[in-house]
Amino acid sequence: MQQHTYTFRIRFPTLNLQTIFEAKASDSFRGVADHVSEQYGINPKFIEFYINKKKMLNVFKSGGEDYCSVEEAYSQGINNGWRENGVAEITATYDRSINDMAA
Repeated sequence: MQQHTYTFRIRFPTLNLQTIFEAKASDSFRGVADHVSEQYGINPKFIEFYINKKKMLNVFKSGGEDYCSVEEAYSQGINNGWRENGVAEITATYDRSINDMAA
């Protein structure tokens, strides 16, 4: 049985950057955060992901330490701006000053 794959388009409008990333439903969302981190040199701890202007994507399980699955993250956007089986458009922000201090 083939596992479902989700496609994410992650945009950093303040940095004029964009990446497209595919991940399996059961994978941890940490892989998405790590992909962005490796590609742009941004500490994933300081990235905030948004479904739309009013709704932040909750990428952590309760307790705030472990990332949720890709499927759990994707399902948050359905009917909040994302269409089922469509590309998930994420707007990402981060505080450069905090990232620089952590390095």
